[in-house]
Amino acid sequence: MESFVVNLLLLLFLTPCYIAFSSSSSSSSKNSQFHYTHNKQQLNTLYNKLIQSIQEYSRPLQIPG
Repeated sequence: MESFVVNLLLLLFLTPCYIAFSSSSSSSSKNSQFHYTHNKQQLNTLYNKLIQSIQEYSRPLQIPG
């Protein structure tokens, strides 16, 4: 359960950073474009993991009968 809370906090922390980063990183230089794309891929991976863990935790517990 702790990891779920940590993931949720990370999501809340990273969302404004992501928005600020994507709006400030619209320069045409190839280097910053690479960093932008790379960071966007990492954030997308993180979002997918967070969504996955939220779905796992929101699923009702299976109690073997």
